[in-house]
Amino acid sequence: MRKALLLLGACLKHLVSLLENFQMLYVYSTAAWKHWLFAEEIQERLCDESIPFNIRGLPASSPHIRIEGSTATTVPVARRKIDPQPNEVVVSVSQKGKVTQISIDPSYLVPWAPSKGNKVLIIGYHWIGQVGKLVELKHGCCTVELEPSGAVSYFKDEDVVNVLKK
Repeated sequence: MRKALLLLGACLKHLVSLLENFQMLYVYSTAAWKHWLFAEEIQERLCDESIPFNIRGLPASSPHIRIEGSTATTVPVARRKIDPQPNEVVVSVSQKGKVTQISIDPSYLVPWAPSKGNKVLIIGYHWIGQVGKLVELKHGCCTVELEPSGAVSYFKDEDVVNVLKK
């Protein structure tokens, strides 16, 4: 009887794992899944602010390979000189003193690590679009004082990005 229960438990765990994998496959294969930069709550914040990134992981065949490792910042819609390609964002890149705007897949943009005292934007699901000040960063946990309420909340560091005033 004990063996049968253990076997049943293992089968149920396997079934749950398969269902979770199927659910993730569905989520990532639908048009509904997009990079957080495309979220309406984020786009609203980028009207007069920008997010700094490092450009990383470009394939050798990319037309932007020469800027691998460079710093980029998002460009507000009103300041764009070019239109983004489908599923891409417009960023500004400075190279050899010349500022250029490019359209790039956001998967190649790595946000700067949040810094204590900086204005930050929350990109995590439930709090997406909230702005605040990073009060403390310890062991991958960010303490953020949210605007305008002043309430203090805690986030994983990957759910928080720096914001620069344009």
